[in-house]
Amino acid sequence: MMNQGLEKMKDVFVKLSRELDDSADVSALQEAHANLPVEWPLAVLDIMRAADVTSYNRYQEWYDVCTKGPKRSRDTDYNPSEDAGGSSESPDSKARGKRPKI
Repeated sequence: MMNQGLEKMKDVFVKLSRELDDSADVSALQEAHANLPVEWPLAVLDIMRAADVTSYNRYQEWYDVCTKGPKRSRDTDYNPSEDAGGSSESPDSKARGKRPKI
């Protein structure tokens, strides 16, 4: 199949050469044989590698959606602490005088 594609490309180059210059000698190009040697063991390894990369990328996307989704983006009451002590008390719990249960 790939060699057929190369043959068609060769034909297009012959046609283009004739369109650009009618007197161009395209006999060498017409007689050339398109040959594409394929080393199948390497091709199989590349296909397997592509499948591994694709599956890993899809896993990463799935994992990110499942684990890193909106955690507090919909919690309008959440206000991060601005003091240097790193207190985890919310403003509501300070007003009540109790620490929130964790």
